Amino acid sequence: MQRAVGGGQEGGTPLRLGVEDSHHLVFNNSASTSTHDDDDDDDDDDDDDDDDDDDDDDDDDDDDVDGDGDGDGIVMMAMTMMVMMTMTMTVTVTVTVTVTVTMTTTTTTTTITTMIMVLMVMTMIMVMMMITMIMVMMVTMMTVMMTMTTMTTMTTMVTTMRTMMKGDDDDDDDDDDDEEEDDDDDDDDEEEDDGDDDEGNYDDDDGDGGGGDDDDDDD
Repeated sequence: MQRAVGGGQEGGTPLRLGVEDSHHLVFNNSASTSTHDDDDDDDDDDDDDDDDDDDDDDDDDDDDVDGDGDGDGIVMMAMTMMVMMTMTMTVTVTVTVTVTVTMTTTTTTTTITTMIMVLMVMTMIMVMMMITMIMVMMVTMMTVMMTMTTMTTMTTMVTTMRTMMKGDDDDDDDDDDDEEEDDDDDDDDEEEDDGDDDEGNYDDDDGDGGGGDDDDDDD
């Protein structure tokens, strides 16, 4: 009976260890599972960041036509050219129709006069279009120049302020160093004075010409 009980106890020990090992394995499995989930989350975040980068690139491509970083002026010039081409086509069609109708319904003198008037109107329109284009280009250049000037001025101001602040810090450091040196000198002087008192200034109350104890010897 004792052997059976002992055998049962001995048999129970590895069984209990087996349970603990199983818990340990489960814990490891849960840890590995959570780690795997974290990896998935990181991958998702990276994908989102990539999507954001793609969106930013698309926006830049839409605004930046020539790839030099400032697409606003190019967009304005493109819109101006589109307006000019539309006006040119409109004027051309109008002149063609007017000349054709005039030549078929009136005399030669009237036709020549009408053509001259149409040419004058076309010339005025073209001049106005050129002036508009020049003004747009001037405004664009002025905007660019003002932006560059502002950036340069701000950069200079920031650099100057940083230099001034750095100079003040250096002055404060120098003052602190001087004060520390003065304190060290004062401490050295005090130590020297204390040393002199300790070495030679003894009270000679007993009149024997030496320092030390003042007690008189009766012997």
